[in-house]
This record gives sequence, structure tokens and C-alpha cells, in this order.
Amino acid sequence: MSEAAIINYTEDVIVVEQGDLTRCLYKVLSGSVGLFLNYGQVDEYLVGIMSAPDCFGEMTVLAGRPSPYTVVALKETSLLRVPESDFERFVRDNYQNAILIMRTMARNLAMVNMNMELLIDELTELSRGETVDERALKRLVGQYGSAETELLPPIVEEQEEGSAQDAVEIVDTEMYLPRRRSAPPITHPEYRKNLYQKQYTCPHCGKIFTSSRIFYSKLVPLADMEWMRRYDGRVLYNDFEPIWYEVVTCPHCCFSAMANCFLESHILLKDRYAERLREAAASLHLNFDAERDFDFVCAQHYLALICAQGFLQTLRRQTTAQLWQNLCWLYEDAGEAELERLAAANAAQAMIDAIELLDRHPSQQQQRSFLDIAAMFKTAGDDLHAREWARKVRDEHSSNLYNDMAERMIFEIREKLRAGT
Repeated sequence: MSEAAIINYTEDVIVVEQGDLTRCLYKVLSGSVGLFLNYGQVDEYLVGIMSAPDCFGEMTVLAGRPSPYTVVALKETSLLRVPESDFERFVRDNYQNAILIMRTMARNLAMVNMNMELLIDELTELSRGETVDERALKRLVGQYGSAETELLPPIVEEQEEGSAQDAVEIVDTEMYLPRRRSAPPITHPEYRKNLYQKQYTCPHCGKIFTSSRIFYSKLVPLADMEWMRRYDGRVLYNDFEPIWYEVVTCPHCCFSAMANCFLESHILLKDRYAERLREAAASLHLNFDAERDFDFVCAQHYLALICAQGFLQTLRRQTTAQLWQNLCWLYEDAGEAELERLAAANAAQAMIDAIELLDRHPSQQQQRSFLDIAAMFKTAGDDLHAREWARKVRDEHSSNLYNDMAERMIFEIREKLRAGT
């Protein structure tokens, strides 16, 4: 006789406590749950979001390990709880369940492998000196071992490149620097606790230099979790903004790229960007000895957009989309509405170029991408395209957080269009 049971949870109810030894697998039937490290503490960290038909708890059943995170219902949620004694029946009766579990485990393994070098970097820095920050070490292991971390840009595989004619055209430098009423200061001594110095080798000129690197394990999201209600997925942190340090710039030649691009092994097609880079670097006159400011960060992003044209197709498209989205958020912080809209429009188009559209029902990863595109179009003031992409998010075969967000966006746009505003 099956011991599996369907259990309903209301919003904010804890399903599983971090460290719980109860050996049960859970399958989300409806609603959504959040996976948290240090839930309810000052260093709380959201690992990821699970919605139907995701499974979680496989480590407790298969390996007998305690739960690495606290699972909390984000809204009214229905779960199928399968105890260890009923696990074989659960898999045997429906092979799709086995596939779901294997996908989760494969995703976990891929994420661990992808982040291994970053883990070693941070672990080395945290262990320097006479004392060791044990709390940061624990959070670091949990963060980089998770399946759903969204703090790091994805590392992508290389592929054959086609014609250079599909490279994205970059607007002139003056878009980024003038016409700013009052750029907020972004460098203060207290920010440095979230940074460490890392040695890089420039893939363009080959010279070695040192630049700031983010301690992702030390970042603490805002306690009120207001960032979860943003359509564009931007995570806001206490007393720190990662965007200020996500782009690394070589002080010798001004080659700029997202930090993960300095870690990758990829073919760099210098003829695509070298002349533009020299011209831009000469016009910007970056001062690497001065304290970092808002204009410096914007200039880094501009240079990175140029240098991205030398990457292979997949990496170029993904990096370009992330850079434009970062610029949109930077201009939002600075109150530069015109530049924010322009960057959002470019981000939306770059995101469309970067994703693969499938005819089947969208996966949750695709839903997240579609919602990001809709959010950028909405920020750009293009409500019709925003609504179109929000509709792509909806999936009648599942009910999850992204479906709900898309429905809310469509409602807001519909009401705005009706009002003629």
C-alpha cells in the first residue's frame, strides 16, 4: 500500500527545515516553493525556486544526507510527499518521475562543475590571514553547491562561428557618459568587505593585472525580499551592488568583459573589435588609480559591449544581453529615464537573439527568459511587445511563480492601455 500523500501548504509555511533528516522526496503539484540557506537569519540566501513538476529532497532519500536548505511555500502550494519506503514504487509506476529526478541531479552536478574554479578562488581568499570566516565558508559551500544559483552569469560552451555580419552594432560612446544630472557614488570603504583582489591574464594583450572580484558568498539580499516582485529578476542586496564589479577591465589595453569570460577558454576574434576598442579607450581616458565611480562602470560596460564582438556566437549573444540589462539597471539607479529606456530596448532585443525558441511548452528556464524580455520591453515603454512576451511565459500545463508574474504584468498593461496612459 502506497504511503505517498498529497499535502497542501499556505504561503510562508516551512515544508522542510535546513538540516532535517526526514527522508522524503517531494514533487510539486501546484504552486511554488523557495529553497533557502539560513532562512530567517541575517545572512539568508535564496538558492532557487521550485514549481510543478519539479522534485526536491532527492539527496535525503538517495544519500541519507540532511536537507541542505529550508524549503518554504511561496504561495498556496500542493506537494506530493513520498517517504523513502515508497520511493521505488514512485519511480517504477511512472518513468517520468525518474527522469525528473535525474534532471535535477544532473543540473546540480553541472552547476557544481561550472562553479568549481570560482569556489576555489573564494575559498582561498576566505582562508587567508590568521582567522577564518566560518559562516562565510559554510554559505559559500552551500551556494556553489546549489542547483539554482542565479548570482553568476552562465558559462557556455564554444561553437562554430558563422559570418561576422551578425555582430551587434554598438552605439557611440557619448550615450554612456554625458547628460547625467547626479550619478550616485558607488565606492565606500564598507563595500570592500565584499571584494577581494584576483590576478587576471588579459586574453587580448596577454598582460597580467589585478582587479577586484566579488565575494558572492558574503552578499545578503534585502530582508523584505522586495526584489522577488520585480519582473526583470534583479536581486537587490544590503549595502552592495554587484553590477559595479561584474565587468573586469585590463588597465593595459582596456579589454573589458564579464568576469566569467576571463575564466573561460574561448577563441577571441580580435579583428572584429580591436580598432573600435583602441578608439574607445583613447576617447574615454579611464583612470584606474582613482576611486571607482558611476561613469567608470558605465564606460566599462561600453568597452565590454565592443569586446564581446570577438566572442563566439553563443557567448557573444549571452554576454551582450547581460551587459545591456546591467546598463538598464545602472541608469535606473541614476534616475536617467531616457538612457534606461534605450538600454532596456537594446537588452530586450539582445535577449531575443540569445535564446532558443521551442514549439513545445516552455521550460521554467525559458519562462524566466521570456519574463526578462517582457520586463525589458515594459521598461522601454513598448507595452505591446511586453504583453506579447508575457503571454509566451504562460503555460497551461503548470502553475508556478512565473505564470503568476506574467498574468500580473498582462493585467497591468491591459489596464494601462485601457486608461490610455
